[in-house]
Amino acid sequence: MSRIIKATLLSLLLSGAVLLMGHPAISHALAKPRPAATVVYLPLVTGGQPAATPTPTSSATPVPTATDASPTPSPTATIIAQPTDVGIAATMGVTVSQRLQSDAGTLRYGAVSAVFYASQTANTGGTVTTGTLTVVGPNQFTYAATPTDRLHLILADGRTMDLYVTTLTGTNGSSPDAYLNNTHHFAARIVTGAPGDAPDPNVTLPPNADIDLVSTLANGITGLTVNGTLDFAGTPHTANLTADGSVFFDSSGGSIHTISTYTVTGTIDGDALGLTVAERYRNERIADSRVSVSTADTRINNTWSYAGQRYALQNGLIRRSFQDGYVNESEIDSYWHASGTLLQNNQAIGGLGLSLNALYMEVVLTANGETLLLQRFRRPTTIEP
Repeated sequence: MSRIIKATLLSLLLSGAVLLMGHPAISHALAKPRPAATVVYLPLVTGGQPAATPTPTSSATPVPTATDASPTPSPTATIIAQPTDVGIAATMGVTVSQRLQSDAGTLRYGAVSAVFYASQTANTGGTVTTGTLTVVGPNQFTYAATPTDRLHLILADGRTMDLYVTTLTGTNGSSPDAYLNNTHHFAARIVTGAPGDAPDPNVTLPPNADIDLVSTLANGITGLTVNGTLDFAGTPHTANLTADGSVFFDSSGGSIHTISTYTVTGTIDGDALGLTVAERYRNERIADSRVSVSTADTRINNTWSYAGQRYALQNGLIRRSFQDGYVNESEIDSYWHASGTLLQNNQAIGGLGLSLNALYMEVVLTANGETLLLQRFRRPTTIEP
């Protein structure tokens, strides 16, 4: 690689609109965390980053210090804490897909961040994609020139990530966000180690991953492919996923307006699960110095087999609305929505719905009379969870 190209790439890898399949969840270790006001549950997008995780224990945002809205307790479904085998199988077709998509986004962002900080720390005047980058504290790093075949990242708690970068081009490298939000082509093999004995709970790094990842953005057209192994609940799953779509960004008039629309297709196989993914997302956000409002629509038509049974979610639709990172109270009745039919062996056994309580708006899935939690979003209230 010529010195001119190296210098150009350093400027690229030395802010954020909308990212396809991205997630700055390891920003606590590698970059500056985002404010809660940008948090929206978008599994593949991080210009409003995903709210924690799509797991039953996740919470979209921390408790605010003040609010103008009073929580209005509403009838809520009884969530099953210990689902039956059918309940577990029913949720696998949604939770595994969204979890692994989010993990792939975390790894992509972490990989670009590692190159960014290795280049800064090495201070060679070129882009650094080999050597060892060690996190010694918040935004504090050391760099060593070996190994020469990959970039080896060591987090402060001992967890590791190895990057084998094959393609790295782009038009804006003032930060990892800026690189991914603008025209770019990034391709790498990303390998992570074991979860560790005492991992930092504030730093998300998906363990035991080994994926080939390609991320592109050009002329508003986004693309991402992920092929390889990702961990779900301690079990390796083989993921072959493709995300294609478009992004719109406008920052005129003192505000920011972003729209992303994309589809995710492919397969995930692991343990007793064989999943065919067919999902579509539309996310929109408008923000200025006073307020941030956003909507997130997800359409799901996944099919899967689990433990010898066949399942499908037909015409799944989840619509969400947020203001400053919390449930938009003014649109609970007018915008929030969840519907879709759950099939087992071609027979309807339940579907998607919403459940509202004093603290959360929850997306639930019913299966043979069980009510199972898929997603949870914080309402603007000072009540402690």
